[in-house]
Amino acid sequence: MRMTAPCVSSGSLWDPNITAETLEAQQLRVSLTLWNESTPYQVLLTSFPHTENQSCFHHVLMVPEPTPKEFHQRANVTLTLSDWNWCCRHRVQVQPFFSSCLNDCLRHSVTLPCPEIPDAPGRKCMAALGVGVTEGQHLELNPDLVLRVGADFNFTWTYSGLQGGAVETLLG
Repeated sequence: MRMTAPCVSSGSLWDPNITAETLEAQQLRVSLTLWNESTPYQVLLTSFPHTENQSCFHHVLMVPEPTPKEFHQRANVTLTLSDWNWCCRHRVQVQPFFSSCLNDCLRHSVTLPCPEIPDAPGRKCMAALGVGVTEGQHLELNPDLVLRVGADFNFTWTYSGLQGGAVETLLG
């Protein structure tokens, strides 16, 4: 069935061999093999948190029509990722716009999982505690105060409202 003329013209034999790699500066490089038709392609990026299926970021990039000399060659595009580190699982889809199927062409996709974060001994967990101080109230801190919970936890205390500014102190 894949070899019939209508299927072949709609890209049934096309294998884009999509690869994707994260780069520094919140970028993703996507590489794909072009088919033998002068048609544009659309690269769709959808990002998700580590374990959720609710998307947290979208980006769409159009790849212009290749010339006949570029048929069956690799094309590389670079997409900008979300600034949020927790939005780290990425699904890349490539949609061709072949003349026989236009907007209904089969999309090919690849998914990149969130990077593994190794457990480092002595890694510190930060927790933020907010204390509101309104004008006219007095706040005293004992400089000898050390707040320890467990062996490797530090707490960041943030005091806002102090003469229009904020003071942040790391205890640990």
